[in-house]
Amino acid sequence: MRLALVVCTDLMRSVPLSSQPGFSLLRRSLSSPNRFLLYRKNINNIYTGIPPGTSWHKTCTINDMIIGIDISEKNNVTSWVEVAKNQVRFVYLKCTDGIAGAVATYAGNKKSAKQTGILTGAYHWLNPAQDAVVQAEHFIKNAAIVDDDLPPVVCLELYSTSKTVLEPKLRTFLETAETRIGKRPLVYTSATYWKKYMAGIEWPCEYPLWIDEPGVIWPAQLFPWAGWAIWQFSYQVKIPSVSGTPGLNWFNGSQADLQALANEGLVKR
Repeated sequence: MRLALVVCTDLMRSVPLSSQPGFSLLRRSLSSPNRFLLYRKNINNIYTGIPPGTSWHKTCTINDMIIGIDISEKNNVTSWVEVAKNQVRFVYLKCTDGIAGAVATYAGNKKSAKQTGILTGAYHWLNPAQDAVVQAEHFIKNAAIVDDDLPPVVCLELYSTSKTVLEPKLRTFLETAETRIGKRPLVYTSATYWKKYMAGIEWPCEYPLWIDEPGVIWPAQLFPWAGWAIWQFSYQVKIPSVSGTPGLNWFNGSQADLQALANEGLVKR
């Protein structure tokens, strides 16, 4: 029990959200679970913005959270202005995969998204079979992260592996990226993948969680984290001006919290 208490306390400090909303938001949202169900029913998997006065807009305001998307080379964006008009406030762009894979449209999308006022971040798919330092250097070079970018993200789930292989590779990548970039990365994973390959490992709670949990039910707590920073709740939506089906995410905080995350990053303890 003492360990769980320490984890919870430290995690709240690890994400600079005002008044520790990671827990107050959880309580508020759990007390009104039908709001999320109503949202999903209303948009019917077609994301067309948040008209003022609708229940979707009220849900977003009540829970003090905002919407963002994540895209890869599978998604083509014809107008970031149109994306911004649909209340998308942040985007994470796939940048690299392993030691060589890189997305050709990353830099152009990053520039265009930022010009419309959308906060941007970069993510990397970690390949446990390849050198973690080389992967980090490859990501850092291509991501070209600057001061007002969101913290970088390392994504898991794409490759089968084992705990003995994945744990040291993940730790090396995270520490290398943090040292070089100056912002503490987030970890993107699903509960299924994490429990299969990283069950029982405690140290990752130092890095905020981006949980992949599609659906209308609030994600269950995933050890060693107490809560999450971002929740990917769908990747089957349609957004005007974006081809394919990008991921749709809640950020567990307000616009001001997200801006602070971009400007200040996350300082590792």
